[in-house]
Amino acid sequence: MAKKNCEICGAEIGLLKQVQLADRTYICRDCLKKTSPYFDNMRCTLSDYKDHMVQLERSKKLDDAYFIKNKDASSFCAGKVRINEKAGLITFHGSKGGFMMFGNTELPIVYRIADIRNYELISERSRGTDGKEIENTYLHMFFVATSGVREIKMQMSRGDYNNIDRKLSQCFGGHGLVGGIISDVNKTKSQINFAKNLASTLKEANVKDALTGKGELNVEAAQGIVSAVDDAFYVDRRQLVERADAAIQAVLG
Repeated sequence: MAKKNCEICGAEIGLLKQVQLADRTYICRDCLKKTSPYFDNMRCTLSDYKDHMVQLERSKKLDDAYFIKNKDASSFCAGKVRINEKAGLITFHGSKGGFMMFGNTELPIVYRIADIRNYELISERSRGTDGKEIENTYLHMFFVATSGVREIKMQMSRGDYNNIDRKLSQCFGGHGLVGGIISDVNKTKSQINFAKNLASTLKEANVKDALTGKGELNVEAAQGIVSAVDDAFYVDRRQLVERADAAIQAVLG
């Protein structure tokens, strides 16, 4: 098989040192070592890799400011997950290199809490060397409006998951992901406005005729659908967004 060149550093890479990304491009193992343990080359593209490098650089500064020895941060799962409700941010710590716990490089990723689309505890079963069945549990969390790593899968106990779930519920106003951060009255008004705007935009974009082949899609108008959906997603999260953006601005400018 012909040798390839790493799309990041340009080094020539043989078969044993090739790492294929989701878009069928290749990077070398040395470049892969620079990523967080949560970077999945089978799911991430070359663009995701480049965005992830920026994500790590920004996250290190935010992690230092809002999580390392910060009294406002709550720590979970032996410090691997930290939540700063006041700043509206959550961080996940991973490490690479070294031997056991020695010489490891800490690679935190910081996210806005408001960008959490969904999370759950998943269970996977396997058999140990003694043939007995083993159950491993993982936090599986997804983020929207995020460049780089947009999905976290971290092994943890049910107890750790429940503690994180309670804290996030508190961040979302005590009602889980769809929290009571704004009043029910304002929430209902926002939902009504969203429905009206979406119906109007669908008509303007000529979506129905485009789908049936009777007309062409108005692409410019269709972009409004994306904006309307985004606005609806964040309607309950505006305070969290404002908090996080102010915290990020204070550190990154």
